[in-house]
Amino acid sequence: MVKTLIKIELRKLLLSRSAQVIFLLFLLLSILSILFVTTLMGEIPIDENATVDPRQFLSFPMVWDMISYQISYAALLLPALIAILTCAELNSGIIRQHLIEGLSRKELVAGKLITIVLLSVLATLLFVIAGFLVGMAFTDSTALSDITEGSTAIFRFLLYITGVSVLAYTFAVFIGSTGTTLISLLGYLIIIEPTIVLVIDHPVVDFLPNASFRQLLNFPILELIRGSDADYTRAALATTGWLIVLSLLSYYRVSHKDY
Repeated sequence: MVKTLIKIELRKLLLSRSAQVIFLLFLLLSILSILFVTTLMGEIPIDENATVDPRQFLSFPMVWDMISYQISYAALLLPALIAILTCAELNSGIIRQHLIEGLSRKELVAGKLITIVLLSVLATLLFVIAGFLVGMAFTDSTALSDITEGSTAIFRFLLYITGVSVLAYTFAVFIGSTGTTLISLLGYLIIIEPTIVLVIDHPVVDFLPNASFRQLLNFPILELIRGSDADYTRAALATTGWLIVLSLLSYYRVSHKDY
């Protein structure tokens, strides 16, 4: 069953012009953002009296957090892609056709979650390649221990992009319209939830969906200013919880909607 779902979702991805364009755009924006930050920090003059060398943020182990944070914004194109593909399937009769062909509603949801995981893994692979190349270019010591020290950022980035993508999928199955879904998702991410965080001065807001997802990422410059290491355990647990809740909400919507 899993192999069948993977084949179906891969075929839809490969045949989708939107998927091709958006993923190439994500790739291009990621490369440009990495080139920008490496060029900027690489050209900053080194002050002998300075306590911080800007290049250290591009060397192991800090490079993992630096690059993951840098491309996390471009990676938001992938949740947008999930929303676009889902809405297209809802409005074009593809979902109904799948049901006629014998797929269950549970398998429909599982198939889209598999797509999310596949895209998230691809994005994470790009991050790993970029982080490794930048780190090798800016690190004097390339001992294995130095390379792997901050590599937990790889798992955190994977969890982050998966979380936002599942959130986008949930928006899509409940709303259905591509334009309304994207506007609602964008509004929630940059207006509604940030406003809630500002208005409600309580630790509970740290467990909101996007707040939990963003806490998985780390901007190493801010960590250096704070002078303490971040603890990602709570964010990882909260994100995992939201993945379960959002997946169940999506399944509830798909299982009760008349296609």
